[in-house]
Parts: sequence; C-alpha cells; structure tokens
Amino acid sequence: MRDGLIRSRAAGTNQAVLDAVSQTIPGSVLDVGCGEGWLVRHLREETGVRTVGIDASQTLVSQARKTHPAGDYVHLHYDELEGAQHLGLFDVAVCNFSLLDQRVHATLGGIRKRLVPHGNLIIQTLHPWSARGTSPYRDGWREERFDGLGNTDWRPMPWYYRTLESWLVELTSAQFDCIGINEPLDPTTSQPLSIVFRCRRH
Repeated sequence: MRDGLIRSRAAGTNQAVLDAVSQTIPGSVLDVGCGEGWLVRHLREETGVRTVGIDASQTLVSQARKTHPAGDYVHLHYDELEGAQHLGLFDVAVCNFSLLDQRVHATLGGIRKRLVPHGNLIIQTLHPWSARGTSPYRDGWREERFDGLGNTDWRPMPWYYRTLESWLVELTSAQFDCIGINEPLDPTTSQPLSIVFRCRRH
C-alpha cells in the first residue's frame, strides 16, 4: 500500500471508501484494520475528523505511527473490540479490506459496541462476483498469491470468500441494516473492483 503497488486502490477503491465515509458526515471514525494508516491520515489531514485506527499487527501500527506521528493508532485484536471502552464511541466504523477471516460475527458485534446508537458501518471488501475466479460461487477458503505485485517475497495469504447472500446474513445476524451497496468499477475493464456495504446499527 505504501509503495502504491495495489493497482485497484488507485483505480477506484480508495476513493470509494472515502466517498462512503463522507456520505455519513461523521464527527468521529474508527478504522478497523488500519494497516499502515492511510485512511486515518487522510481523514485527519483533509477533514479534521477524530479518527482512530486499530490493527492486530504491531508492525503495521508502528509503521503508521512513524509515518503519521499526529495520528491515533492502537494495537488491538479484533476480538478485543467489545471490551475496548477506552476507545470511546464513534459515529462511523470502517472495515476496508480487513474482514477476511471466516468468523466475523464476533468482530461485527464488537464494532457494534463501539458505535453510537444508529451509528454507521462501512465495509469494503472483495467483490463476490469478480473475486470468485474459476471457483464455485459458494463460501470457502481461497488463497491470494500476490502475483500482480511482481514481488516473489510475498507469501500466499489465505482469505475467506463470501457470497453476497452470506455477507447480508452476517450483517443481519450482527444487528446491522444494510442501507446501501456500491460497486466501484475498473475504468478500463468495467469489472467491479470491490463491493462496499453501507450499514447502520439497530
């Protein structure tokens, strides 16, 4: 991300998540899975909105702090969200390509605890149609090999594929209403780059 090697980010997914956040007119944002902190950095510098980034990787949190010393970054595992009262409450929580595990119910429940009543949740993730490849259209583990980055040092990463129906079931089960879906398209191929769920807690 720091070196701009992920083409889809520049092609539209970065702007897609920024647009989704701006539609909520938030006073505060929690970035769940902030990585190297680009979203926190952008929101703080461009809008002044109170933004906190959390990530389970201490290495990525350290990198975020080094790049953006004025930012608020916390090393926190997703399963610790529910009890993380020290973070306070937020108008919006964002999961930008960070919900890649099979079990997301507990994470969504923890996020719900960190939102104000009727707070918003924005999830951007791999599009169920374009990400399926040649595999069957059903939930299951897949593997990302990062071949497009041209760097053989990257290790293959397992991730859990979900159908559109499966995503909506998970959101409903965690007491979120899906109030909108966006599908940013690749300007060259017109294929979906990702899918963005705009949700609101009950």
